[in-house]
Amino acid sequence: MSLAAKGLVKHFGGVRAVNGFDISVEPGEIVGLIGPNGAGKTTSFNLLTGLVIADGGSVRLDDHDLTRLRPWGRARRGLSRTFQHTALFPDLSISDNLEVAYAASRRPRSTRAARTEELRELLHLQGVDGRAAARSLPYGVQRRVSIAIALAGEPRYLLLDEPAAGLNPDESRELSGAVRSIAGVGVGVILVEHDLELVGLTSDRVVVLAAGATIFTGDFADAVRDERVIESYLGKRFRDA
Repeated sequence: MSLAAKGLVKHFGGVRAVNGFDISVEPGEIVGLIGPNGAGKTTSFNLLTGLVIADGGSVRLDDHDLTRLRPWGRARRGLSRTFQHTALFPDLSISDNLEVAYAASRRPRSTRAARTEELRELLHLQGVDGRAAARSLPYGVQRRVSIAIALAGEPRYLLLDEPAAGLNPDESRELSGAVRSIAGVGVGVILVEHDLELVGLTSDRVVVLAAGATIFTGDFADAVRDERVIESYLGKRFRDA
């Protein structure tokens, strides 16, 4: 029941943005995807979710080949994602934002009471008051609401693109707990993040990307000691420290 990408390649004109990207994640596992700016992390996310179609390689979920599917086809198979910026309807309540997400997900119809209970559980998981207008919430809460919206379609795998961007340390720790809660109910998570403290605290494994290719897969503690990771990402000052 794993999500796996093997040998993904993507060219933009003469630029090879992704050049041999490999990753896998199991249900309930959190995999951190890290690397320097320009390493191809967001393009790799776009390849996984179908916003960009790969020039080579494959994306598979269980026995299904998703490589040529568009985003909506992959969403129906169980993939969901967030983006680097929140995209809420600012004048709607958080509950209404989630109602829109439920409608867009094309989930089977349920009774109003059942859907309301689902919303309450989802909001509770993210520590959010559903009655508040989106524009009135602090940025950190808006980030958590974006995650709740991505969960509205009951995905099997959730891809988070820099969810801690703009958060303070306390908000980052709250985010880590929220992500662990999501994995705790069996959702596999891929986390792209520059906050290495958050990655180390949250992830079960990490994949390091450099120049569009996977250069390391394993424990976070081993990644920060790996010479390839130090040379391409962390820098010699990190090793010396």
